[in-house]
Amino acid sequence: MNVNLEKIKQLKILVAEDDTQLQLLMNDFFSKFHTSFAIASNGKEALEKLQDQTFDILLTDIVMPDMDGIELIKNANEKYPALKIIVISANAKMKYLDELEKLHYDEFMTKPFDIMKLLDMINRLFD
Repeated sequence: MNVNLEKIKQLKILVAEDDTQLQLLMNDFFSKFHTSFAIASNGKEALEKLQDQTFDILLTDIVMPDMDGIELIKNANEKYPALKIIVISANAKMKYLDELEKLHYDEFMTKPFDIMKLLDMINRLFD
């Protein structure tokens, strides 16, 4: 695994995640590497951030309050077709497989996940 942190630092990342522990982890991690990022607690908040700013990549959970990741991805596909999307969810892929198959997303990762694998995945999306 060869992670190019300089490339990661140049990206603007939006994280849609309702788990406060994971929000703190992402905050600490991306802050440590001086990466430009924002965190949304649900899909509705993520869409508002997408309207206000330009992001290169969306990391989204599926199960969230107010607007789930499925609806967020549908909206993002329609309004921001160039946005790269990584779905990060705890065993939700099987439950939502039919809905996910109809949407465009670039990668899927299950929780718990290895942060270095996530960074490698992000790197590969922008090669």
